[in-house]
Amino acid sequence: MTTFHQRSVKRSHRARQCTWCGEPIEIGQPYQSYQWAEGRDAGTVVLHPECGDAMDAVSKTDPHFVGWCPGDYLRGSTKVR
Repeated sequence: MTTFHQRSVKRSHRARQCTWCGEPIEIGQPYQSYQWAEGRDAGTVVLHPECGDAMDAVSKTDPHFVGWCPGDYLRGSTKVR
């Protein structure tokens, strides 16, 4: 998987959904995002900053970790719902 266009935004200009916890990222809240591509598949991941940290923690402990569905994890946590 290739990732690109990583960025951190201090204040969202529109409401979004966190790809990690499934909770809303409200207007004015910070978020992180990146785009990815693998073969013919591509997408954008949008995360609360604390959810981005949790995703990094999971990916460091499990080298084969690649995917999840929005809402699979608690906000800012490595715990599965």
